Amino acid sequence: MGLLPNGIASHIGSWNIMAAVEEVPYKIKVTIRMNASGMVSVESAERVEVYYEEVEVKKEETKKEEPKAEEKTEESKTEEPKEGEEQPAAEEAKAPEDAETPPAEAEPVKEMKKKTRKIKIDVVPVTANDRQPIIENYQKEEKRMKDEDRIAKEIAQVKYDLESSVYDYRDKVNGLYAIYVEPGSKDTIL
Repeated sequence: MGLLPNGIASHIGSWNIMAAVEEVPYKIKVTIRMNASGMVSVESAERVEVYYEEVEVKKEETKKEEPKAEEKTEESKTEEPKEGEEQPAAEEAKAPEDAETPPAEAEPVKEMKKKTRKIKIDVVPVTANDRQPIIENYQKEEKRMKDEDRIAKEIAQVKYDLESSVYDYRDKVNGLYAIYVEPGSKDTIL
């Protein structure tokens, strides 16, 4: 515990979750969040109950009789009758078998389905008032350091812009505007 300053407790925090005590076991789902400052808080808690409910499900069965592979090959081997000829009686008997049978009426079947119920539970934070001033001091210090960093970045950007404009101006005096500048004043300008 040597990493924490003296007088700082090693635990993150304390919260009371107000759940009722019952004979039936249940689970409690707790949502914990950490903000940008590293502060941990319990956002919510909910009781998760699992129960089974009997539900009627209709099952539809369609019966489609397909000819077996052997029958398919035999049918393909037989020649189709020419126009004006009659089909043999054996083929006429097979025709009703190939047709689909109407679907059977749906029979209700009872199944047990697993369902969950979530009930919100109250969460009460247990905080020590003596830590609040310490937290506020650290937040003020963090804000001050962020401001210092922002100011340092802005100063660096302004210096860079000034240096760029000096080099650009020097290049123009020696190049593009060289014919307009007097030789004696050129040294004083640069």
